[in-house]
Amino acid sequence: MRKFSTRTGIRCIAVFGAFALLGSGLSGCGGGGADDTTQASGSVVSNGRIDERLLGAWRVLGEGALLEVTRSGVTQFQQGETLCYLDEIASTDDSASLAGQSFKGSFGKDRATVELFELAGAPSSSTLERIGSIPAACRAHPPTDPATTFKAMCELMGLDYAFFAERKIDWAARCKGLAPSAAAAANDDALQAVLIDALQGFNDAHVKLYRGHFDERQQVFSAGNSQTGRMLKQAFDGQTDIKDFRAFQIAWRDDVRARIEQRLSGGSGPVLNGAMRWGRLPGKVGYISFYRMLAFSDDSTPAGDVRLAREEMDRAVAALADTKALIVDVSLNGGGLDAVSAEIAASFADQRRLAFTKHAHRPQGRPAQPWYVEPKGPLPYRKPVYVLTSDGTGSAAETFTLMMRQFPQVTHAGQATAGSISDILEKPLPGNFSVSFSNEVDLDPAGVLFEVSGIPPRLPLPMFKPDALETLLTGHGEAISALIDMATR
Repeated sequence: MRKFSTRTGIRCIAVFGAFALLGSGLSGCGGGGADDTTQASGSVVSNGRIDERLLGAWRVLGEGALLEVTRSGVTQFQQGETLCYLDEIASTDDSASLAGQSFKGSFGKDRATVELFELAGAPSSSTLERIGSIPAACRAHPPTDPATTFKAMCELMGLDYAFFAERKIDWAARCKGLAPSAAAAANDDALQAVLIDALQGFNDAHVKLYRGHFDERQQVFSAGNSQTGRMLKQAFDGQTDIKDFRAFQIAWRDDVRARIEQRLSGGSGPVLNGAMRWGRLPGKVGYISFYRMLAFSDDSTPAGDVRLAREEMDRAVAALADTKALIVDVSLNGGGLDAVSAEIAASFADQRRLAFTKHAHRPQGRPAQPWYVEPKGPLPYRKPVYVLTSDGTGSAAETFTLMMRQFPQVTHAGQATAGSISDILEKPLPGNFSVSFSNEVDLDPAGVLFEVSGIPPRLPLPMFKPDALETLLTGHGEAISALIDMATR
């Protein structure tokens, strides 16, 4: 968004854990008996004011954050093992920014737990546990010297990054070894180099470093290191026309998309703010592509993106209802919102099915969140469907793949996905940097973890081959042709 990050797919910086992009050590207020507990639910904001049952101090379970809620807004604090500090970026004094969110909670005399929902019908976005108060030390602005910035990143990731073992990272040793260099950094440029050294080798597209805040914020490092990405770097180094690697990547993706669009007839052209295209391929084979799972309008909201996805999928499925088979192409989709993925997948569902279950690496009592997909739309597509993926299929496009793999008429084809499936948790650091990383574990219905390895296709179709750079331009089209042949036999 999280990632593109993220999953809901992308997790927005968390005022209430899910309201923006993006404990340990504190005791609760004590136990309340069942006889003094009441259940309540409702809108987070009514008539411009936050519901009074949500006022007070809370711990966001599994996210290393504390909240102080008033009738007009939310103040957030980040909490590590020894550090606790005000998070101005995720705090808000505008209750209107929380409108549309809902809650369901258990409220007792000395205890309360609340589930927050960004979208109706979706699993909860965050779980809050009431605490007595925000510790006084958290209210102070922390030092912003390089040593403190580095320490904060080490503490926060050490608590909540989910895959050190799977990615073979000895985080404690790495932080210990680089701490002297961080302390000696003379300026932000020198500190940035040390922070990047610490994040090398994760091969996780959700591990990113940002510099600056608000409108000045820029990504300065991504730990993603896919095979196709390395091929693109090799191709970039072998040419001189385009000077910027990011521009080269965009030009390549545009070229791949243009080649498939030339083969389509009776199609939509770009829709959903350029995120979706659909039409017909030879042999009465339908084609739907999604390049991301969010930002379907210029003033995008999660609820708006879900609504727009439903409307356009209904149009596409109706127009392609007479085809023999359908290719759903997410091979160049970096992710977005899980709720959008579920809305798209619902057009192919035969019945309500469990797609995956996710839980926080450090749950602190937060329950696992099962994601189900059930039929939606006037005319679900039940003919053969091929879902095409590559190592450019990430985050919410990977949860989409998990969803689609549960349906009997669907065949997962192409290359293994990126293996960056978790939501994104973003943490501002003291000083001028922030970091994002994967903090949730997603398991398929059989309990299999595909983080790191990626989701393997049931029908392998190698597209982008390391020993043949020309397949960067030809491999995608060849995979589409192979699927057309299979569908029309």
